[in-house]
Amino acid sequence: MTQLRDIGDGWLADDAPFLLPFSGSRLQGFFNQRGALDIALWGVGKIGSLYVKEAWHAAGREPFGTYRASPNVFELKSKTRLMRMQALLDEPVILFYQERSSDTSNQTMTFVPAKNFLWQTESGEQIHASFTFKESARLSAINEDISIYYENSALNSQYKNKYKKLRLSFFVIGSGQETKKAIIKLSALLRNAFEANDFAAHSFPVGQYLSKLTRHGLSEHSCVTQAIHCFHAAFSCIKSDDSGNFAGIAAGIGYSIPARSYFRDSYWTCLALLPFMPDIVRKQILFLEKGIYENGEAPSGKIFPTNAGIRFWQERKKADPALARDHIRPLDWWSDHFDSPLFFINLVFDYIDFTADWSILDEGIDRTILEKIRTIFSRYKALEDADGIPVKPFHDRDWADNVYRQGAVTYDVALYYGALVKASRLDGALAARAQALRRAASMRLWLDDKGYFAEFVQSDGYAETHLAIETITAIHFGLATEAQSRKILTAVKQLLFTKDNQAQPYGDWGVMSVFPGYSVRTKRRGKSLFAYRYHNGADWPYWDGLLAWILAERKDPDYRYALTRWWEYGLAQGWPEPVEYFSPPFGRGSALQAWSSLSLRAMYEAKKKKLL
Repeated sequence: MTQLRDIGDGWLADDAPFLLPFSGSRLQGFFNQRGALDIALWGVGKIGSLYVKEAWHAAGREPFGTYRASPNVFELKSKTRLMRMQALLDEPVILFYQERSSDTSNQTMTFVPAKNFLWQTESGEQIHASFTFKESARLSAINEDISIYYENSALNSQYKNKYKKLRLSFFVIGSGQETKKAIIKLSALLRNAFEANDFAAHSFPVGQYLSKLTRHGLSEHSCVTQAIHCFHAAFSCIKSDDSGNFAGIAAGIGYSIPARSYFRDSYWTCLALLPFMPDIVRKQILFLEKGIYENGEAPSGKIFPTNAGIRFWQERKKADPALARDHIRPLDWWSDHFDSPLFFINLVFDYIDFTADWSILDEGIDRTILEKIRTIFSRYKALEDADGIPVKPFHDRDWADNVYRQGAVTYDVALYYGALVKASRLDGALAARAQALRRAASMRLWLDDKGYFAEFVQSDGYAETHLAIETITAIHFGLATEAQSRKILTAVKQLLFTKDNQAQPYGDWGVMSVFPGYSVRTKRRGKSLFAYRYHNGADWPYWDGLLAWILAERKDPDYRYALTRWWEYGLAQGWPEPVEYFSPPFGRGSALQAWSSLSLRAMYEAKKKKLL
């Protein structure tokens, strides 16, 4: 069984091969010992696979003994050979090269270009100079001569103080114009790396992430490899169009067609990125504001239009009338989500609080962001009952998109409260609404005998009274009093920490999203029909990150369990990047999921409290 080892500074290793997801601004897919699998382009979808048949796999040749990975880099290593596969972050480029040494004590390595490998598609078609996938996404095999000046270099002593031309080969996926641009950028990247005798620091994403973490004092602690991979999960989901323009923050690598960006997912991802890249958060706000409509509603996500994506989406909706009814506007991904407008307001003010950039409120295409925020509050005012609680319709359109909830939902009430309090700096009337909402939530949703909020209470009085991890939003957004917060956290540790809950049968594997599972009366569908799966009890690393953040703010040592257990469990299963969700009986959800990066923010907050 694959069990990955943390070997430091963002690198993971195992003696057996494993699957590494990779992602960049447009290109995404998986690496393993056979090559690059399921390659997809943002907005185009899957375009094919590349498989390598390399000579040293032949009988009698030295086998690989170690497999290593860092973000977007997969290495196969024997005593005398190393093969590296690497996907660049900001260009649709996959680089393959091999190093050889006949003597393991000799540091001299010979670089062998990728043209010496035998490449083929998944259908067995051999690739020579170029190959055209669907949507005119052309794969070009480039042999590039790069002049290297080896001054004071230990890389190859025989060329010291001399120029040498080094031939490397790589694959570029895209149009002819993209290919030329990528060649220029990659050539400069490789030349700088080799001349500095520091290939890893210059061309590996891990060097970029370490640099940003170092500026915040986060490069020297026991969780640094986890921090690097969390940073990658967020950063690699910042997408661009084929001209390099910002195209939104994706939810992960499984969301390439139609290209889309979610209000909910990107909110939590932006909280991870905010201390490090506030400019990206600003761009995401401006991207999402186009999805706030004249009546204050918003979809789950906003589609970024590409020719291939729109054609694919139109064909799907045409074939499924029910799907078309749930996606009203051409660029909606699941229209009218109950939580999306509230996430937008919270994100705007979280950004302002961190940057003091109030000018964001004056931005906007058809109306300013401030005007749209006012429209959102008018919409939710109309949804309030007599106590001031916004009544959610009976549908599955918030984060729990497999669960049908109606009435007062603690998670949504907390989002609303946070939005009201943050915006009350601009409109004092919102503060009174917030306090009325808080009193109503304590009366309607607080379960005093259990010490936590009910997940939801319907208008007919039916309540789902198990403990749900999502109710920690009541702490994060300030809906819970301090006394309530302490009780909630005690209950979370007792019921949701699997190490302390002997009633669940799978041992110590993380933090459950609910316990016990949903009652029979609560309507569910899909994966959430099963106990310990999806919303019905799986571990969601983004909730773990928020919980770790909350505990770290209180200097509670149990923050460490919430912060690291999901990561440790994933490595033990052979998952080298943050996943969407998981549980022992059902495995994992999507790989390299953006919002699962939220533990990075928890580390940032823990560092401020001197816990790291």
